[in-house]
Amino acid sequence: MSRVSIWVCRAACVTLDDMTALVLATLLCMGLALAVVALVAVPARREGRDLLTARGEEVVGALRERSDQVRPRRAREAAHG
Repeated sequence: MSRVSIWVCRAACVTLDDMTALVLATLLCMGLALAVVALVAVPARREGRDLLTARGEEVVGALRERSDQVRPRRAREAAHG
């Protein structure tokens, strides 16, 4: 075997231990993210503070308007389709 094919085989052969470590690291990151949300966003929301800036609220409002416009059009297309 050439050196390249040996390197490719080693790179492609991921063991179960490697995948387990990757999954555990991902779960750890997700847990930390949920902890940050629980510690910061939830108490702020209970106190009545907005979570988004004024610009963020505008973006969410624009997305809601677009989704409201798309729903009736999809319903019409489904009825005629």
